[in-house]
Amino acid sequence: MHSKKELVEKLMELENETEKGTEESYRKDIEYKFRSFHEKRTFVFFPKEEQMSSLFSYFPLDRLSLDETVEILYLLRKNHEDIGKARIMNAAKKIDADHSIISRIFIERDPLTEERCLEELKNVQRGIHRSVRSFVCNILMLPIAQCLEIDFCDFFAPILYPEVNTETQNKNGFAFFYNLYQLKNKNPVLFVFLRLYMTCEYVSFVILQIMTYLTTSDLYTEKQREQIYHIAELYIASKKKSLVFRIQMKEKSEDLNLAEVKAAFSAFAALHDEWGEYLEILRALEKEGEENPDFFSYVPEEFKLDKYTFCDDKALTAKERMQIFTEKEVRKDKFPENSKNSQEMIDILENHGNRNMNRNDLKDQKVVYNEIYQSKVKHPQKASQSRYPRTAAAIVKQYLGKIDMNDSETLKFDKKSEYMFIREKINRGYYRETDLMPLYCVKNAFQTQLYEFLLSIPLLYDSEESIAYIEGLCKDFLLFIRKIAKEVLEKC
Repeated sequence: MHSKKELVEKLMELENETEKGTEESYRKDIEYKFRSFHEKRTFVFFPKEEQMSSLFSYFPLDRLSLDETVEILYLLRKNHEDIGKARIMNAAKKIDADHSIISRIFIERDPLTEERCLEELKNVQRGIHRSVRSFVCNILMLPIAQCLEIDFCDFFAPILYPEVNTETQNKNGFAFFYNLYQLKNKNPVLFVFLRLYMTCEYVSFVILQIMTYLTTSDLYTEKQREQIYHIAELYIASKKKSLVFRIQMKEKSEDLNLAEVKAAFSAFAALHDEWGEYLEILRALEKEGEENPDFFSYVPEEFKLDKYTFCDDKALTAKERMQIFTEKEVRKDKFPENSKNSQEMIDILENHGNRNMNRNDLKDQKVVYNEIYQSKVKHPQKASQSRYPRTAAAIVKQYLGKIDMNDSETLKFDKKSEYMFIREKINRGYYRETDLMPLYCVKNAFQTQLYEFLLSIPLLYDSEESIAYIEGLCKDFLLFIRKIAKEVLEKC
């Protein structure tokens, strides 16, 4: 542990500033700034009675060398001036996917490069749905060991080791992570940050897709679907427990590389903001369902629709369409306009949001209409941060008013959190439309456990060990889910 005096001397030597006044007054200024950043388990070398828990409590400052510690404090001090102390402190204690300030403090981010890398990730995700469907079919038809290796390559090889697996990527039509691996030598810290962030994002996406396709299969009863989720949740919880133990052991015995620490902590902070926001959205949508059981329980039989129930605009009158969507005889003055807006949103989600939707599919129209115009829940995080929290209808109205369908740049939501809100509401709409709202809540509990587990992986503060850990998880999970899905089915 480094003393306050050592740190102050080193920082003064590093900055070599004289314009702050006398040496004594400058020393007091630095000490004050250090104290203002004193956080639980982070700046423990400064005694303080009231310790606040925040993202900084996960930063392993006490395991760095004196020079490395000073570099971190210097970055924090510079960000005091650039961003503002109060804003940094607040950001460390709240969730904000739109800004994610803490993930930008210790590394130099490159928005254009990151955008290109994330576009590559989306391209790979777009190609994974067919593999997921095939995998779920194989679970119910083939012995466990028969396609395991192929399944693993289909799902996880592109993100875990794309450099050595180009043949598999070509065979399956995957996009290369070209932009990501161009950074490996040019900007190693940004490379490690993006690799950890993208790998955790991608693995969570694939696992959730597998679970969704599996548990919505008609072969399972409602009880069996919930049983699969509960067993999977316990499995992830056991993995998380093992990971936490490994992290604790590393805290006692290993030194760290500063570049790895900065990249890993930044990835952790970015995922914490994004997934934290998503979990808040899930809880808000669950709460709305609990408070409106008449609407969020079961769809009346006469208003149920199958997927791919195609119907063009002229096949039904506005009144007939309105009755199907609202499931009752209620006059809606703005129904024609809102119905048209729903179709526009379907076009956008299909072409730019990686959704299997069609503007002429009545079920898709009904889901989008209900989640945007019937549901009145407001964005949870923004409801707590603003005097004027917005519903999905308000968000979509502003969004459709500013876009140009011929300009893909305008199709991006101004706020990432609002896109997440709309996307998850539509996910919920399909669960409601298929009478699976109880399963939706069970799915959310599993998703929470999965996010919490994956969020801990960057805290190993060793990117190679983190990637190896994720690789082991992926292989084990495919084995596990094949085994459990078969066992549950055979017991019926």
